[in-house]
Amino acid sequence: MRGKPARLLFITSEAHAFSNFTRPALPNAYRTLTEEFPSTFNGQPYHTSKLLTVLLAKQLAEKVNSSEVIVGLATPGYSESELFKDFGGPVTKMTELVFCRSMEQGGRLCVIPAVASTDEEFHKGYYAHAKWGQ
Repeated sequence: MRGKPARLLFITSEAHAFSNFTRPALPNAYRTLTEEFPSTFNGQPYHTSKLLTVLLAKQLAEKVNSSEVIVGLATPGYSESELFKDFGGPVTKMTELVFCRSMEQGGRLCVIPAVASTDEEFHKGYYAHAKWGQ
C-alpha cells in the first residue's frame, strides 16, 4: 500500500499582484533582475520575488506526479516582520497597528494548510485569509 503524497508548500504573499515584473531576455535574466531594482526597499524586489514564487509553484504543480508530490501555496497575510521596519512613516505604523497579524498568527496561516487540508484542496491551491482558492 502506498503512502500519502509528499506535500511541498511554498510561502508567498498577496503582494505578488503588485509586481511590475516583465520577463527579462535570456541569457541575461539574472543581471536584469539584480540591476533592475535598487538595493533600498521600494517594494518591487519583494513583490517580484513573490510573483516568481507563485509562478514556480504553479508550473511545478502541473509537472509533478500528484500521487507522489502535491504542491500548494500559502500566504501569512499582512503580519509583523522586520521587512517594513525602515519603511513608511506614521500612516504605515498606524496601518500596522490596525491591520497587522502577529507573527504567530501569520505562522499558523502557513502551518494549517500544510497539515489540516485534503490533498485535493492542497494540490494547486492557494491558501489565503484562512481559506483555499486557486
